[in-house]
Amino acid sequence: MESMLRIMATAPIGRSPKMELMIKRMMNRLAHRFSQIKEETVWTRLQELRAARKSADTRQEDRPAEMPSAAPTIKAARHEIELLELLLADPSFIALAQVEVPLDEMENPVLRKVTEELYHLLAEGQPSDLDHLRGRLNNERLWTRLHELQDRGLDYPDRPDMFQKVLQRFRERREQRRTQDLMSQMQNADPATALELLRQLKDRKKDQK
Repeated sequence: MESMLRIMATAPIGRSPKMELMIKRMMNRLAHRFSQIKEETVWTRLQELRAARKSADTRQEDRPAEMPSAAPTIKAARHEIELLELLLADPSFIALAQVEVPLDEMENPVLRKVTEELYHLLAEGQPSDLDHLRGRLNNERLWTRLHELQDRGLDYPDRPDMFQKVLQRFRERREQRRTQDLMSQMQNADPATALELLRQLKDRKKDQK
């Protein structure tokens, strides 16, 4: 029951009336299946899990960050900026980043373009450094900005450990998108299909562990 409630707690707060009805039906089924537990207790636990998730979302460090101020401000997710800092500081990370981080997962267009060029340099067998990147970007102000990012990357005391943490954040975001996609499908599904989608979500949670 706890596992199913944790999955249901990930449902968007602004649910449609149909989604709300589906949740109520599944809550009733849970209470019926675990007959020793009152339905009110099940609802109370769901509210606790929703509140805990909301609190965790508020604390997460994924809020927009700003790149250094040598050029006009560019808003980007913190883990995207950190990835580029690390790639510029240590090009040996680029090969693994190319496998782990598809370009379409870089939401900021400027960071995505720079990362794409780094990937291209690696694929062409050229040094993936700022000097070779400069001719591909043709933007002096951005190139100055990239020097600042590189300096910040060089300041990390344990770059390999930081790189793994950044990759993990990309994996988490990827999983969040997949979960949200399944939750969106649930909004237009009949109760039986919605229950099957919930089972799929539960299986995904197990795989993550």
